Amino acid sequence: MVTSPETGEAAAKRLPFSAAEPSGATVFLRFRAVLLALVALVIGGLGAATYYEMERGRERAVAEAVRQTRNLALALEVDAESTFRSADQAVLAVADALTPRPDDVALQGAAALDDDAALALMRDQLARGVVFRNLIVTDATGGIRLDVVGSSPELNIADRDFFTVHRDRVDAGSYISSPMLSRVGRGWFVAVSRRLDDARGAFAGVVVAVVDLGRFERFYSSLNVGPNGTLTLWSRDGTALARHPRDERLAASGDGSGKDRIDHIPRITEGVSEETLEGPSPVDGTERIVTVRAVKGLPLSVAVRVASVDFLAEWRAATRQGLLEMLGMSALVVVLTALLLRHLKRLEATTRALHDSVAERSRIEDSLRESEARQRSYLDAAMEGFFVTDGQGRYVDVNRAACQTLGYAREEILGWRVPDIVPDGHPLTEASREGFRTVRRAGLFRGEMVLRHKEQGAILADVNAVRLNDGRYLGVIRDVTERRRAEEALHATTSRLTALVHALPDLAFILDGDGVYREVIANADESLLIAPAQGIVGQSIRDLMPADLAETLITALRRTIETGQPQLIEYQLLVPAGARWFEGRTQALPPGFAPTPKVLLLVRDVTDRVQTAERLATAKELAEAANQAKSAFLATMSHELRTPLNAIIGFSDIMVHEMFGPLGSPRYLSYAQHIQSSGTHLLDLINDVLDMSKLEAGRYALEDRRINVMALLHDCADLAAVSAQQGGVTLDIAPAPGLPNLNADERAVRQVVLNLLSNAVKFTPKGGRVAMAARMLDDGSLSVTVADTGIGIAPEALHVIAEPFRQADNSISRRFGGTGLGLSISRNLMELHGGSLTIDSTVGEGTTVTLLFPPVRVPAEEATAEAAS
Repeated sequence: MVTSPETGEAAAKRLPFSAAEPSGATVFLRFRAVLLALVALVIGGLGAATYYEMERGRERAVAEAVRQTRNLALALEVDAESTFRSADQAVLAVADALTPRPDDVALQGAAALDDDAALALMRDQLARGVVFRNLIVTDATGGIRLDVVGSSPELNIADRDFFTVHRDRVDAGSYISSPMLSRVGRGWFVAVSRRLDDARGAFAGVVVAVVDLGRFERFYSSLNVGPNGTLTLWSRDGTALARHPRDERLAASGDGSGKDRIDHIPRITEGVSEETLEGPSPVDGTERIVTVRAVKGLPLSVAVRVASVDFLAEWRAATRQGLLEMLGMSALVVVLTALLLRHLKRLEATTRALHDSVAERSRIEDSLRESEARQRSYLDAAMEGFFVTDGQGRYVDVNRAACQTLGYAREEILGWRVPDIVPDGHPLTEASREGFRTVRRAGLFRGEMVLRHKEQGAILADVNAVRLNDGRYLGVIRDVTERRRAEEALHATTSRLTALVHALPDLAFILDGDGVYREVIANADESLLIAPAQGIVGQSIRDLMPADLAETLITALRRTIETGQPQLIEYQLLVPAGARWFEGRTQALPPGFAPTPKVLLLVRDVTDRVQTAERLATAKELAEAANQAKSAFLATMSHELRTPLNAIIGFSDIMVHEMFGPLGSPRYLSYAQHIQSSGTHLLDLINDVLDMSKLEAGRYALEDRRINVMALLHDCADLAAVSAQQGGVTLDIAPAPGLPNLNADERAVRQVVLNLLSNAVKFTPKGGRVAMAARMLDDGSLSVTVADTGIGIAPEALHVIAEPFRQADNSISRRFGGTGLGLSISRNLMELHGGSLTIDSTVGEGTTVTLLFPPVRVPAEEATAEAAS
């Protein structure tokens, strides 16, 4: 700050004491004490604010860690519950299938399913249950009776706890064993078992689902709990079932029970589903947050541990930054205070000189002017902008840097008041004005403000303002606009790149033409890398991969550099996650990326795709084999089923008509009628099933001949008239006159029409109406329609009503009977004729079914004659 020159007399008038007053040293001493106290207060305030912010940051970090552990514990609970319940359901299904039923025992004296059928059921359960790796059935001695995988038929498990608990206890129910090491070299597992009884209720063995513990560890390894965190699944008795990272002491346990870890597993209070604890670990003393959650309905619990060294890492970094900033501000205040004390010391020396001699007054004034000039030069040379305002809020002094920062001349700024330096309409306008009000109230402000700029309109600046002892205010500003923009751009770019890397399933590598890794970009899961990312950089492909694969990759890299064209490579590689299939794509990087040519290699794990293709091929072969077996079975059973049924129906018909004399009691006649009716219904059902099977297998051969459509429709109507009369339904037939003959399979067409009439009469209530009509269409095709005023079909059932064994709803078969094959057979028979079957229905109003025979089924001369008539 610069003041105008004054005369010695005027300066003397401004002194707090006269030359004759010897108490000037005391005044300066008091001023220094007040100044130092103020500086100490400022520095103490900065320290207190920094400490407060540190504590709040730590509380937020701890709260976030607790939330994350609870969410992870819930996820682990859901996974464990679904896994063990799925295994138990499979075991229960097999046990129920193998347990003799009372009716089976009375009739046959054997279980409901034999071993072959039971093994087929077990294979089906294993194919659907991806959470367990095998299903086993033992006999009462512990020997293997059924084994889906067929690991070791000679194996005996009579000493396993999951066998002995059911052998010794009838009410054991579902049992989850301790972790065990497979005796056939398949690693650690947990067994889910149930008791199997014989027809007398005695112990007959157990049904066991083998749950692979490696599956939990692989799932846990995909979750991020920090380098020092752990995830654990354990039983209520303290037995650790799975843990990540893997505890070598647990793996080395002789029986795999994990008993040596029981004292370190946090217990959960009975009746409480979740507890969260915080404190030092009893194992290594590390401060941790632990969330323990009981698995609902199972004797299991899960635990999630996160270490404070992990979740407080960001807080510690922010704390260090805050301390550095506080120390910087304190240093600035100390420097300014030192300068001010230095100035006061000189002023005190000048005052003492005035006491000695009035003749020295001129020299003192020169010294003061020189000191002020130096101060002005200091301010003008400073990089920060300095502002001085009086108690009324008017700017009384600014330095050169302040003018350059705002783009205004010194004279323009000195005409302002404090509010004039803040522009209107900016998001930070009100906050900046509140900062000025803060410094007037508290005497100190440190923060970011928006300030007016002559050309740019507004800039962002770091502002430090303090109230001086004389009532004026000193403000120091630094333009941070460009820094803020750069920080925001860098933060946005970093966030996008981080999100992209973690979202993409690909691994990215940058290599040179010699196959040397220059950069590795991977997400948090490095299980697909052949080595840790830091250990790969600088290594050659030849050093890390098999020789033939390395040469293939290097050839692709060099071809990409030479031609500029991407290359595609598919290969199998053994990585920490196991033997995996990968698909790699190369892309040459622009010449400006590096001094030497570089190639970007994107690698994606396609193991699921390759394995799916293999499974689809196997499933196709199995389906074809099953279809062939079904066709052979139906061909064999067709004669075997119809022959005895025809005999039953024939002999019952003889008894109903009493061809060889009266039966005696009228009840015998009624019984014979029931036998004939049931046999006829069963024969119709078998015929429908066999016809459906032939149609599905493509073995139904049409026997085409010319059919008199009029006669066929009347015959079908006569057959349906009996059931229509019994149900009180009116049956009308109105075929158009002069219908041509039809070239088709008469039996098939008759079956289709009878099916439609039967359905229409069956689903039309008493007093309703069924109408059948036929006519030729303009394109030469023949249309036959059957319409009723029955119950109708819901819109959502129309698209499945023609599928085998499907009806409009589950109550149809109970109310009206039937198998649901009629429409499906009719539709397939129409498609064999090259025609179609369409359904139009409204619930409560009725249904119309249309049969459409194509023009090729109407002989040309017949169609011409019909058109002429």
